[in-house]
Amino acid sequence: MDPSFLQPQRANAALFIPKPTLTVGLRHQQTASAELAGLDRRASVNRTTLDAVWLKPGLKQTQNLTLRVDRSTFDFARAANPFEDATQVRLGATFLTPRSKTRSRVVGLSVDSSASARGDFSRGIAGGVILGERHVARPGLTWTYGVALRSQVADTDFLVIPAIGLDWQARQDLRVLFQGQELRATKTLSRTWSLASVTSFDVRRAWRLSDQAAVRDGVVRETSFTSGFEAGYTHRNTTAALILGWQFGRQFQLDDRSGRGVQTIDAGSALTLGLRLSRRL
Repeated sequence: MDPSFLQPQRANAALFIPKPTLTVGLRHQQTASAELAGLDRRASVNRTTLDAVWLKPGLKQTQNLTLRVDRSTFDFARAANPFEDATQVRLGATFLTPRSKTRSRVVGLSVDSSASARGDFSRGIAGGVILGERHVARPGLTWTYGVALRSQVADTDFLVIPAIGLDWQARQDLRVLFQGQELRATKTLSRTWSLASVTSFDVRRAWRLSDQAAVRDGVVRETSFTSGFEAGYTHRNTTAALILGWQFGRQFQLDDRSGRGVQTIDAGSALTLGLRLSRRL
């Protein structure tokens, strides 16, 4: 599920409607080499993500459209690759419709396709829908809650997931945000500098392999947890951030073309470094 589904939007002033904005972001993150259990080899991961978010506020409805392109490359230290590099493309849309001064209805849709470089993107399609409600509990505290239904690549079962979001301005210089699969606490140090503690979990990443892979036309499902810090610098509408964290609990599940499990690979914990750039237009 796209994290933007759950991002709470602040209530607009009665007669002031902000202009639509387009935010473009680029993120590159490298996870250091980690031992792969049972394979007598190590692997590192490079991941580059391009995001574009269109936000159009309104009195009757707020619209949020997102596009994400994610490229993952794996280095197995000169050993044979058990699976291939992957690309994932995701489109998402969220519609926020006010019901009262403090409550709004949330409807979200997403569709994505993912595959290895030589894989079939048409066979790596998945999608999701979310229905929920946003509640402004008090100034500076907003909850979003609901339920999400999501399909999976090469799997006829649907995932039913509780959808919870939180936007809490704990102090003037401290904001806590939980959206999708990420918990972030940001401390504002000055007008330009900030420091954030970030914990995230990724349980939805999956991609279709090619017919030349070790598991022909199979599917790789990746899960991981990351905890770390992000130091950000903002000048006007541009933000640059340095990411330092520790990734653990990473697992790769290889399934055949029918979705039956073939192999599970556990990766050891490893240091992760990254850089994020974004600009609001």
